[in-house]
Amino acid sequence: MLIFMSKGELMMQKDISINLNPVYDFSPKEGIMPINQRDKYALLSWGEIDGKDLRIFIDVNAFIRVRRHAKKRVDREVGGFLVGKAMREKENTFIQITDIIEVKEIQHKSGEFIFTHEVWKMIDSIMSEYHQDKQLLGWYHTHPGLGIFLSPEDKFIQSNFFNHFWQTALVLDPLTQHQGFYYLKNDKLVNLGFYIYTSKENTQVLKRLTRELEVAEKREKCGRYRAHHVFG
Repeated sequence: MLIFMSKGELMMQKDISINLNPVYDFSPKEGIMPINQRDKYALLSWGEIDGKDLRIFIDVNAFIRVRRHAKKRVDREVGGFLVGKAMREKENTFIQITDIIEVKEIQHKSGEFIFTHEVWKMIDSIMSEYHQDKQLLGWYHTHPGLGIFLSPEDKFIQSNFFNHFWQTALVLDPLTQHQGFYYLKNDKLVNLGFYIYTSKENTQVLKRLTRELEVAEKREKCGRYRAHHVFG
């Protein structure tokens, strides 16, 4: 459960008004999905992918980085942002996640991860300096030992701060090393599959990731790695 704070006010207080900097408004531009550039990219598909849904493509290096960040702490939640480009190919909207921005740990007493208004100022600065041609495609955070799902607070964050149809939430469990993407479809947040892409010369890393993802999925299903009490 990731908490956003603004000017010292907790998002959990549902009766207060929150004024954060608006997420960059943007209309997806024309592009070509990596799956239609087989001469350039090698791809691994994972999970259920429906051609009518948002297509998610994440660069293999960004995927490895977010998994490494997730494993840094198994007793506390960590999180950050997903950066890249939102595009359209004919009638299909897709995103290419090329980078992540790790957020410095600011811990709440319950072990939950907190985004403050200082974090939003930091994101403005980083996006302006290093990612001028890219968009904030969503956010990620971990559920150590709790499994892959969106809590009510996670849903609140996604619906209010990342509510463009091309923005997504990535949840990871560092104990099982399993993950899941979510996006808003027909006013509901749904889980959907994704693609990992890399250069044609780098297929070995996709084979290794396939094995890792298969093991992680088995761990997620067996329940052995569930933590009855993770946060201290």
